Amino acid sequence: MSYIISPAFKGLSCQVCGQQSHGRRFDVLCCLPCAAFFRRYNGLKTKRRCQRENKCEKLGIEFLKKCKICRYRKCISIGMKMTKDEKILEEKEEESFLQNFIEAYEEYVTFQQKLFFNIYPEKVYQQALFFIPETLEMLNCFEMNCRPALLTMLNTSIKEFKNLETQESSNCSTLALTN
Repeated sequence: MSYIISPAFKGLSCQVCGQQSHGRRFDVLCCLPCAAFFRRYNGLKTKRRCQRENKCEKLGIEFLKKCKICRYRKCISIGMKMTKDEKILEEKEEESFLQNFIEAYEEYVTFQQKLFFNIYPEKVYQQALFFIPETLEMLNCFEMNCRPALLTMLNTSIKEFKNLETQESSNCSTLALTN
């Protein structure tokens, strides 16, 4: 992947991995992949351990990049840190995403239930916990009718999904239904 590098940072190396730095993030010079890694990994309460006894940095950059524990330790050791504002903003974004996704998923499930009872009105008062359509054709019909609701759920809850082209998003929903 290529990035546009500000002339001010040309020739400066990422303090984590040694690649071309893209700027100052989290109080250190680093590349975009290392900044993204730190943002994602920061704050995770993990009990994982390095499989190479914390020697990945000494073994080389490829080992360091593959070992999250050693890479995160290196980030901390060089002084990477999130400000309180960054932490608050990230927590709000996570809460907002989760809340939006839950609401969109609940609407999707409600749509599925309504569709199901429109197709099978005789099942409304049955006590069965779940129902499996008798034929593959019936299952495919049900899934095809759920696609618009699935796309709505994805579009309303995942901001990156909105940015996909129409064909790409329908391919994603097709993959979701076939897996």
